[in-house]
Amino acid sequence: MKKSTSIALMVLAQGLLFAVGAFAALIVSHPHYDETVGFVCITCHTTHLALGSTGYNNVCQNCHRPGDPAAGLKPITPADAANPFGNHSTTGINRMYQTSHRWDGSDTSPAAGAEPPVQAQMTTSGLRVRTRGQLACVRCHNQHSNTNGSFLRVANDTDQLCLDCHRSRNTADQAKGTHPVGIDYQQSAAANPSGFNSVPLNANPSNPTSAMKLLNGTVSCSTCHGVHGTDSRSSTIDGSANFANLSSGDGNLLRTDKRGAAVVAGAADNLNVCTNCHANKTNHNKHGQDVQCTDCHGAHVEYDEAASGSEATPNIYLVRRYLKYSSATRISKRIIYNSTSNKNFYSPIGGGVCQSCHNPPANHLSGTAVELGHLNCATCHNHDEPRGAFSVGACGTCHLIATSNPPLATGSHTAHFAVIAGSDPLLVCTKCHLFTGDSGSTHANGTVDVNNSCNSCHGQGTPVWGAVYAAPGSTFPYSSLQCDKCHSGSAASIPFYSTATPNKVTASTDVKVGAHTSHLAASHTIANALACDDCHGMVATVNSPNHMNGTTDFSFGALAVTGGVTPVYNPVTGQCSNVYCHGVTMEGGVSKTPGWTQTLTGCASCHGFPPATVQSGSAAHPNSVNCNSCHAHVNATNDGFSDSSLHINGVADVTAGSCDSCHGYPPVPAGFVGTHGNWSSARVQDYPGGGGAHIVNAHIPRTAKAADGWNNCAVCHNSGKAGSSPYHKMTLPLSGNISNVTVAVDPQYRFADSYTIYSSAKLVNPPATNVTGSCSNISCHMSPSPRWSVER
Repeated sequence: MKKSTSIALMVLAQGLLFAVGAFAALIVSHPHYDETVGFVCITCHTTHLALGSTGYNNVCQNCHRPGDPAAGLKPITPADAANPFGNHSTTGINRMYQTSHRWDGSDTSPAAGAEPPVQAQMTTSGLRVRTRGQLACVRCHNQHSNTNGSFLRVANDTDQLCLDCHRSRNTADQAKGTHPVGIDYQQSAAANPSGFNSVPLNANPSNPTSAMKLLNGTVSCSTCHGVHGTDSRSSTIDGSANFANLSSGDGNLLRTDKRGAAVVAGAADNLNVCTNCHANKTNHNKHGQDVQCTDCHGAHVEYDEAASGSEATPNIYLVRRYLKYSSATRISKRIIYNSTSNKNFYSPIGGGVCQSCHNPPANHLSGTAVELGHLNCATCHNHDEPRGAFSVGACGTCHLIATSNPPLATGSHTAHFAVIAGSDPLLVCTKCHLFTGDSGSTHANGTVDVNNSCNSCHGQGTPVWGAVYAAPGSTFPYSSLQCDKCHSGSAASIPFYSTATPNKVTASTDVKVGAHTSHLAASHTIANALACDDCHGMVATVNSPNHMNGTTDFSFGALAVTGGVTPVYNPVTGQCSNVYCHGVTMEGGVSKTPGWTQTLTGCASCHGFPPATVQSGSAAHPNSVNCNSCHAHVNATNDGFSDSSLHINGVADVTAGSCDSCHGYPPVPAGFVGTHGNWSSARVQDYPGGGGAHIVNAHIPRTAKAADGWNNCAVCHNSGKAGSSPYHKMTLPLSGNISNVTVAVDPQYRFADSYTIYSSAKLVNPPATNVTGSCSNISCHMSPSPRWSVER
């Protein structure tokens, strides 16, 4: 080539480049053309194709890659390409992130509902030919113009770009095998308020990118899907700007979670991509299976490469061709579900939706006309069952299940159903009957299978099926026909027995027996028998809230709370405390908080023997174990009761004129006879000098009577000190225990404790001789008083 020619061509080429550069500067949107930073046409384009090209995708990713400043907030790597169907090579990629729409591979993918676009902007300049029918960044993006935003070839404000390639999914009819689009969400929610949330919920309210996106109020592709930087998780912020913080996705490019986090059986489900919009749907999780919406349903199930003929018809209700939930014993099988009139739950030739995981028990598939109804699994297994999708919630189809309509009127069904009325009907039945769930081997098999013996609830009683029993009365013993079915209910059935099985236990060491017999039959012989409601409250009917509820309820009656106390039973220690019956209002007692299985012995268990005071903090009690001296219902040997009804009965039963039981009130010399208003309760004392000067009006008023108690005596006999000992020792007979009579004048009448108060007296027991004395140095008697008694 001549030099001149070569120079001419070079000038021409330079001119062309300058012309292209000048033209690009006018029409190519920033940042793909920016001379100030050196981005011009030749940054991406080669002059001669024959010299080779790096390809559309590679040339884009020269800049759009992590760490390159030119990428700005739009980095992308090969690991980000979605591969949900596993039909692309992952060679050389250690970890697939799958957070972006695929930008390589065929533009035709039946599994993805994708085919070549048809809009002019998407086919201009022979794009498909130039990319050899492959996906590439330039198939969606026009790097030269940002007229439509994000350098898109067409506007996508209503998902026009998405629905150009995925146009088979541009339908409002789910029977076409794909989730409806173009649907006004608010209209759908208003028409079916129980089926849709009034507004789509967000599984993570703190993350706005995990919210369902409505396009002008309608449901479309981008309601659920993103395009780039979308990892199908509600926990991460989507978008290329958060590129480094995205998690590995599943290639479905969902804004939120395909499956919510698992919960324990019976707990409320977490939201998933379906239940963000679809309300009152529950996971198939009553027994902890954690089968969720997308395990059985797909958003797009229009394609099945194995289908032919009528089987190629899309599944209605978006049921998957193959369910995604399998275990070692439940292997997914192909499903054919393409008729609205014949819901294919089970098919003798296979393909039923339930058959994918379950092997229906043989008794569900043959037998009587009633049994044939079980071919339609949904007869009993309800999709919208609140306790878990497809849990048994339709027992009423065969059995009359309702709180006001027991399953059967035969035998004792009505009585049993009433006890647990309002509970889960299935749980009511399974209290007595076997139900083995999916296997169904004990349900509808022609035999009434009983789960447990009647003793499971009735303890060691002997109930008769179908017998009618009277309601319990208000006091023990209750109707033996009623209560004796489970435990003692009458005197004839004493001793009380435990409701535990299989053996009838009556030992008080058994916690279910304990002190029942002692309380209910008064076998302790120290008080009247109690009724059940004295401790547990009234059981008006068998299904009263405080009966057969799985726990032991306490509602202490009037006797136990006497004195304003608040009784408590501690189920951990098995002890009663703060109970009137066990002496809490009295001083002393070594077992005031007895154990339920403990055996109490002797009076000192509940109070002092004798008590220090009449009641806690009250007047002194006589220091004597001769209880019958004041309490006539105590027997002659002071170790039991002649009338136990007067013990632990809420009152202190003291014999009227009880002071007269030991001595007169007051004691008087021989020959004195009291009359009304003149020491009417007087009685001659049984030892010489005992009467003395008691009947001096200044000592004891003439109107004194036994009911006045210790007050008239305390001035001279207990020195105003608390407690009775040693000032009122009650040991009979007094004639043999004279030394117990102690004179100690109240301090308010004395001048000084060191002065002699009662002198020259010798109160000694026989056969010693007592010598009378006199009082002095007190306010009553400054000088020695007259002799106390003329008898000695």
